[in-house]
Amino acid sequence: RARLTERCGRVSHRFMRRLALMAALSTRSAGALAPPPEITLDAARNCAARMPADTPRIIMGSKSASRRALLEAMGCTSFETRVADVDEDAIGDRAGDPGTLVREIAGAKCDALLERHFATEGDDDAVLVCGDQVVTYEGRVREKPADLDEARRFAQSYSGSSCSTVGCVITHDILHGTRRVDVHEATVSFGEFPPTLVDDILASDDGPVVLQCAGGLMVEHPLLRPHVRGVEGGVDSIMGLSTTTLAAQLCDVVEARRAFAERYPLVYPRLGPVLGRPAVARGR
Repeated sequence: RARLTERCGRVSHRFMRRLALMAALSTRSAGALAPPPEITLDAARNCAARMPADTPRIIMGSKSASRRALLEAMGCTSFETRVADVDEDAIGDRAGDPGTLVREIAGAKCDALLERHFATEGDDDAVLVCGDQVVTYEGRVREKPADLDEARRFAQSYSGSSCSTVGCVITHDILHGTRRVDVHEATVSFGEFPPTLVDDILASDDGPVVLQCAGGLMVEHPLLRPHVRGVEGGVDSIMGLSTTTLAAQLCDVVEARRAFAERYPLVYPRLGPVLGRPAVARGR
């Protein structure tokens, strides 16, 4: 009887350990299947990278409300906005590489603003930030849908699949004439859509807004949100501005300015950051 009791005890102990292991695996699986963060501007603000200390004055070359909101979330509470008047449709090849396309468009915006506003303001102690973004599906750029039928075809193609946003961030240090260019990408994967989901979205109050969205993609729509299965690359990137990319570029600007200031100390502060330094610094 003692042996039987001991054996039963060992079996019971192994059984309890197995139950604990199953519970742990169940919890781990549930965590893995948990929905991703909401793709909303508030979620993008919450994950925004912080702007480095000593960042120069920022001029945002964009009228995008989401980019301005993300810049504020990075800690930039005071900045100027200027909009480049360029014909984006005439720039680049929509059938080519999306990364090259956004580089060309963002670069054209930056060049236009520099020519219009800073051609005679070489001493302007500011950093110009420009950007562009496209939506891609299976590696090809998707423009805004021409009509509701195309919007419906676009949206239905995302069911059980994924699409991406490809963006570019440019920082141009006006003081030193240096430019940094980076491309960022984010991907959203979706589960299978119910048969009526696309028509329900188009029939909603926000339905017509889909026609103004590249790729007919309005990922923040409340009817679409439950069907998002994963996000790679950052919610802020999807919203139009990779704050980690911008923060890294601004860190480079700050470090380059610090090194320049150490090499060429300011001699006449009242003359500004360029004229106030020795002639050798101005002619570098």
